[in-house]
Amino acid sequence: MTIFEADRIRPSADDVALLAEGSLFALRLQDFGPKQEGAVALGLLRDICAMLCEPDGREEPYVTAQAMCRVAIERLMEIGGNNYKGLKAAQAEVSKSLGTVFNTDGSRKAATLVDGLIEALDSLLAFPQRVDAGSALGKAIVKLLRSRTAATKAAHPPVSALGATQEVLDAVDGLGTTVPQTLTVGHPLTVALRKLHKIRSDEEFRRQAVLDRRLEAVGASYARLCEMEEQQGSYRIMQLTTVVHNETGQRPGKAEKAAFKLWTDQYGIGSGVVHPGREASAVTAVAMLHDCLALIQELVATVVDQAPEWVALGAVTSPTPAQIQKVNNLHNPAAAPYLFTRFTGWEWLEKLDSVRLLPEEGRWPARPYLERLADENPARLVEWLNKDKRLETIWRSGPGATADLVLLCRHLGGHGAALVTGALKQHSVDGVRTMAVYWAQETLPAHRDAAWVEAAVKALSVGSDGSAADSWNIRTVLAQLLETGRTGGPQLAQRVRTGLAAVLASHLAVEGV
Repeated sequence: MTIFEADRIRPSADDVALLAEGSLFALRLQDFGPKQEGAVALGLLRDICAMLCEPDGREEPYVTAQAMCRVAIERLMEIGGNNYKGLKAAQAEVSKSLGTVFNTDGSRKAATLVDGLIEALDSLLAFPQRVDAGSALGKAIVKLLRSRTAATKAAHPPVSALGATQEVLDAVDGLGTTVPQTLTVGHPLTVALRKLHKIRSDEEFRRQAVLDRRLEAVGASYARLCEMEEQQGSYRIMQLTTVVHNETGQRPGKAEKAAFKLWTDQYGIGSGVVHPGREASAVTAVAMLHDCLALIQELVATVVDQAPEWVALGAVTSPTPAQIQKVNNLHNPAAAPYLFTRFTGWEWLEKLDSVRLLPEEGRWPARPYLERLADENPARLVEWLNKDKRLETIWRSGPGATADLVLLCRHLGGHGAALVTGALKQHSVDGVRTMAVYWAQETLPAHRDAAWVEAAVKALSVGSDGSAADSWNIRTVLAQLLETGRTGGPQLAQRVRTGLAAVLASHLAVEGV
């Protein structure tokens, strides 16, 4: 539930009007999608609205309404298709890796026959006086013996292991081709098994035991899946990305994809009602209809439809919660670049989600707005950037986003020195370093302090990609460093001398530079 009256049990007049015959929303939705998906969704939404306006006499009207909302938004998401082979392959890899570790009932699988033997040992509270051939431990020994006998006959080297496990294997190899009906206390295999059991039953060993290779494979697969979802979004978000791109001709950015997550949230609410576990009531059903209508409006409205609202938002300096939510939830990639050329004041910065404000690779709609704030109060903007791991988010976005941040630092002057140094430490590549050189050149002499010297030196040094700054830029910033050393006092002069030596050393260390 979003900006909504929590005690409302009937659809609002505005929501009813949206669905009325001839409304702009209804006209847009009616023609949305190549296979009449919008018309189907519109019909479902109208039925939901009628049901919630007059629920009396209906069987489970609120469960039905929320289930139908789920179907309506699913029909619209499916316009994006399902041809996402990379994501499906990553998901399949995770499932396959999990299948090597767990049985379908959730219990652990034994990866090898040795693991089967160890599993049998781990199930024992105490080692028995005798091991019968029909017991779990006896069966595990038989399986291991047969496999190792077959390996020996086939001239394959037996599986090697370390420590006590190797001793067990050696003892098994010494059995010949049969297993005795009972293992006596002094039998070599009994001795080796007892030793291994003692080691593995130790509490400290069990507490610190490292996950086996199969779990490492699961972890690697999961990491690849997370990386792909981070880059491209989950399946439903990828579908909506395709829909919006096809409708607007522009590729949605991270902020739009964050807004698309609201669709998956609503879908999850509907699923929770369909699959028992979430209660349905008049309030939750009416709220879900309201929220789904708001999302669908964002999807189907054209730039012409939304332009008056964007113009009005651009003039706001003290936004309401509803206006903040509106901007956070924007679906059209054309909206943010327009709005951030208009926004003024600090409230938008303090209230919008960070994903709406921070740069990403090749895209930063909010830059004009942040540049105006930097010119107004650079120290305050630097303080904002240093909070809530915003800088770490920018570094993770890549060198392009990092270079954009350094470009912003040209409006921060000396206040941006620490940001420039941090950016160069994270991505010491040509694009970032070039922006850092421009920042160093444009910083006023009064702001060229020790932090500026450190950043300037790092900007002039050879980058991690082996590239050097442009020779003209080097001469310019070197002259500024020398002037700073002459006029900044003994301590600053020493920093400059050390820095110049570091610049020279970095160039001499790279052949051809």
